[in-house]
Amino acid sequence: ETNRSRLDSASSDISQFSVGHSPNYVSPPRTYRPPSDIESEYGGEESDHEGNTKLLKLQKLLAVYKNKFNQLKNAYDEVEREKDHIKNILQQHQDTSLTRISELREQIKLDKQAKEQLECLHRKEMRQRENRIEELTLQVDAQKDLIQLPHQTDHEEIQSLREKNSKLEALLTRCKDGLKIHQEKQNELTKQRDDFLQQLNEKQAVIESMMKDRHPDDASIASLEVQEHFDSDISVLLQDKQRLQEELEALRLCMRQMENELEVTKQQVKIDKDLKEKYDDLSNSIEQLTNDKIKLEKLNEELNQQIQSSDLNLIISNQNMNISHLNEELDNLRDMIKNIENIVPENPSIDLLERIQQSKQNDIQLSETLENQRQEHSDELIKVINDKQNEFDIILKEIKDENTYLKSQIEEIEKLKNSSIQLLKDE
Repeated sequence: ETNRSRLDSASSDISQFSVGHSPNYVSPPRTYRPPSDIESEYGGEESDHEGNTKLLKLQKLLAVYKNKFNQLKNAYDEVEREKDHIKNILQQHQDTSLTRISELREQIKLDKQAKEQLECLHRKEMRQRENRIEELTLQVDAQKDLIQLPHQTDHEEIQSLREKNSKLEALLTRCKDGLKIHQEKQNELTKQRDDFLQQLNEKQAVIESMMKDRHPDDASIASLEVQEHFDSDISVLLQDKQRLQEELEALRLCMRQMENELEVTKQQVKIDKDLKEKYDDLSNSIEQLTNDKIKLEKLNEELNQQIQSSDLNLIISNQNMNISHLNEELDNLRDMIKNIENIVPENPSIDLLERIQQSKQNDIQLSETLENQRQEHSDELIKVINDKQNEFDIILKEIKDENTYLKSQIEEIEKLKNSSIQLLKDE
């Protein structure tokens, strides 16, 4: 401010001095009239004294003007030096700003390329996942077809086994009725045998009493008659006994055969019951597998929707936000450079250095923020992809375990079916 006031005062004095001593300046016409001889003689000393006084004043004024002119020249030189210094600083700052702008443009270009590469990798990953999902869907459909095909054949075989089971149950009821009838016949034959033995004992007692009551001659004759009659009765009884023994043996054989048939029938009923339980378990497993397949398809659809709707859009939106933020920072930096070029501050060196340091800090913070955001987005994307892949692998493993379990159940049912068919053939 002091320099400016000095410059203003010096410039005003110079302007006054230049106006007074300008060669283009035309002085007004003099109205001085020379005095008469008496007046000139009387006032001659006074005019010399006034001329000397004016000369001294003019010399003093000239010295003042020289001093002010020197001050003005020094102030002008100082202003020129400050102006050159400011120009150099502005030129350096402009060079650094242009370098930083080119670096930011290159960084934005690299970010765009990285974004394009990331999008390309994400699309490839999505295509691979879609192909993998299609392959797994085809495998699940094939497993479902393989499960449904033996399910239909097993249903027909189980239906035939149920019919055979009903036939065997009817046969079992007939066998039970036959056993009951044979048991009744055996009881009747046992009763008849007891009656025959009782009659035999009675006849033998009668014969003994008759032998005791008669004379010896009569006894001999009677004994002969009785002996003949007894022999005939004994032969009849022996025939009856042999016949009864044969019938008993036949009944025993029939009972053994019926017991064997009953045991086989019980085993067949047990096998049919086991087959029915296995069939129910297999039906439940197939239903559970179908539900798991439906859940897997829904989960795959939700996974695709989430990946398509959330992850990619989130990454693209974040990258767009980062690019817009960088563009805003670049525009702000350009505006700041224009303001610095248009406005010279009162204290230029300190304010300009502060602005340069602030711009450098902003650039560093911007670079760090961009790098951190890019790293966070890449980590989030990798984490989401790994989580979805692990979840999908777990579901696929569960489906494979269910398929192996169902295959083992089908093999067991096949073995039971073959054994039951073999037993029926042996019968």
